[in-house]
Amino acid sequence: MVRENYKRRYTEHVVEEKKIALLVYEKETKVTEYLQQRLSGVYDVYKQTDPTSGIKKVFDLVIFVNCFPQTHTEIQKQKNTVFLTFFNTPLFIERLAWCKKYLSRYKIVNIGFSGRTPHELIDFVLFKTRVPYSFDFSSPSYVPSAISSSKPFVATTYFFSFLKWVFGLVVLINVLYVVLLGSLLFLISDISQSSSITQMEKKIPLTKAVYGGAKGLSVFSRNTLFWLPSNSLSTLLDASGSTLSLIEGGMEFVDNYTAFTSLLLQKTKGPQEMAQIQLRLDAIDKNIKSLLKDTNTMRNSWVRVPAFMFEEKKKNILNQLNTANQYLTVFSGVQKNVSEFFGRDGKRRYLVLFMNNMELRPGGGFIGSVGVVDFDHYTLTQLRIYDVYSLDGQLKTHIDPPEPIRKYLSQPHWFLRDSNFSPDFPTNAVEALSFVQKEVGWSSFDGVVGVTFSAVQDMIGAFPGLTVSDYNERITSDNFFIKAEGYAEYKFFSGSHSKKNFLEAVASVMQLRIETGDFDKILLAKKLNNLLDEKFIVLHFKNQQLQDMTENNSWSGAVAQQQCKTQEKCFLDYIYVVDSNLGVNKSNFYMQRAIRLDVDITTKGEVENSLTIEYRNESSSKAQVGGEYKNYLQVILPKDIRVTDVSIDGASVGEYEVNTQDLKTVGLWVTVVPGASRSVVIEYSFVRKIDAKTTYQLIVQKQIGSINNDFIFEMSSPPAMGFVKTNFPAVVQSAKLVYNTFLEKDRLLLVSFSPDE
Repeated sequence: MVRENYKRRYTEHVVEEKKIALLVYEKETKVTEYLQQRLSGVYDVYKQTDPTSGIKKVFDLVIFVNCFPQTHTEIQKQKNTVFLTFFNTPLFIERLAWCKKYLSRYKIVNIGFSGRTPHELIDFVLFKTRVPYSFDFSSPSYVPSAISSSKPFVATTYFFSFLKWVFGLVVLINVLYVVLLGSLLFLISDISQSSSITQMEKKIPLTKAVYGGAKGLSVFSRNTLFWLPSNSLSTLLDASGSTLSLIEGGMEFVDNYTAFTSLLLQKTKGPQEMAQIQLRLDAIDKNIKSLLKDTNTMRNSWVRVPAFMFEEKKKNILNQLNTANQYLTVFSGVQKNVSEFFGRDGKRRYLVLFMNNMELRPGGGFIGSVGVVDFDHYTLTQLRIYDVYSLDGQLKTHIDPPEPIRKYLSQPHWFLRDSNFSPDFPTNAVEALSFVQKEVGWSSFDGVVGVTFSAVQDMIGAFPGLTVSDYNERITSDNFFIKAEGYAEYKFFSGSHSKKNFLEAVASVMQLRIETGDFDKILLAKKLNNLLDEKFIVLHFKNQQLQDMTENNSWSGAVAQQQCKTQEKCFLDYIYVVDSNLGVNKSNFYMQRAIRLDVDITTKGEVENSLTIEYRNESSSKAQVGGEYKNYLQVILPKDIRVTDVSIDGASVGEYEVNTQDLKTVGLWVTVVPGASRSVVIEYSFVRKIDAKTTYQLIVQKQIGSINNDFIFEMSSPPAMGFVKTNFPAVVQSAKLVYNTFLEKDRLLLVSFSPDE
């Protein structure tokens, strides 16, 4: 009752409060939805999904659907209580005794098969019966007279028994369908996580059988699972089927790939083996096209699966599909050049530079060994490894070295071991070919392959249990560096072959394992792709088709071309940080390096950059392969800039070099003692300006063979410009665009602005 006082005159208004009802259930069904809809005209309806949590207030009506409270105390306070069960006579009888003992105002009914729908029975119980009331509507022995006789109940023992059998069969089939579908998902997930092809092959037959069973039952279940999201289950089954198809296609691809590899390494081949090679290559080509199609089909299937069912799983699957599609696209391009690379029409010779990136050089690392690989008509005819000092000892002429080698390494002559001193690998490849020609007279090479120590170390992971019997050594990715360095240093003298012999022994064992197929094929293929992408392996070819493939995939190790990567007008920015360890040690094993670029755009459109390179030497004075990091640092920047300051640890550097050709290079000497950190900062500004209609483009190039490269990018611009769009997941902090990443490969960053009209 509400009373209002207007100038001492009182008017009384009576406000009729709406009744409140509570629905208690464990699982939402069509029945609970109907109850909520039916009661909402009379009551304010509340819902509770935990019958054990208790009822904290008094309601005009409380309805329990297929559940019961644990105590009677709070129920006795309610004005009216209704209990609904379905097809459960024993529970109905048990709870009826409980209601008679503790409650006075209640209705309890068990709804089953009858001549009326559950909705009609519920309406009858709620609105046409008085309390207390109880009845088992699943019993055929009684027909409530209060229900309209226009459609009388059909209740014969035989008929209801038949219906119960039918219902039980329907439930059994649907339960079996759901169980098979769940088992299928588990088996597919188990296959995808298998550690070897052999394990995958063992699991495929069972998975196919489970899928066939689920597929057969799905026809029936789609029309009977009315209380479950059956359409979602069907979508999930279709997605699982496409996944299984992709796995089988992948297995066929691996079989063809393994067979081709074995044939390639077979020493003698007749016409039959040559024909087999061509058949395998044709099959691989078809496999790739089919797998590309299957990945798209599988992606479309999983996109339709409701996210609420397997949200994280779905996200992981879609990410894996995108990765697989990228691998297949790359492999498709490589497949077109396999015949040329492996010498289908004649001999192909490649020079392999084994570069120790623990002693980093601009082109990837100190060249400790050199390999010569020959292919002829799809046959590996030669794989020899030579110690670089053996070759350098045969150089008969003087070659002037680059100035940093002469100045900081105190080396007046230039040799093959130091030939990769350019940040551009194609330049280094030409130099290496020139050196081997002058030193030992080798020529007619079709390409140069740069392989870093990290690459060999990583590939060993695809050969579990690799044992080099000649040295009685078990080699793993973790111990390879220590073992190789140990044999390199053991009784070392110029011209010794200890390291060369050890590497050759490891290569021979890996070759034998490949011939017999005793390696992880999928893992090795993925590792090779990643090592190429991350510049731990770089390639250079004389054949233009092979070189185009290399450059299109960014595997050439070349200095990036300075051009817009979009159709829009762009402002070009570029950084390439290049280290050269001239300390005659392997301290890069312990070095941490972080690169930070701060870009400040002024209100006049001027672009001012601050580039910071943080070094930390984590080696100790007792480290066997570490020590002081003596580094000739080169930072390659755009041509049209003005360098305003270069400093180390806050103190301006008086001596540094600036060279300008196509790009501007700042070079300086930096040393970092064990356990210490140092910071190099280069301040520079651009001659040209930027406006809001121009897209900012930054290429950050990763050095060949470099490890531990954190990269931080920050940009600030005037409020009139604003940030509109980026191609990287940046965040805005205090009006700055901030992006942190790891520089495992070259990065292209694009930022567009919003013109203030």
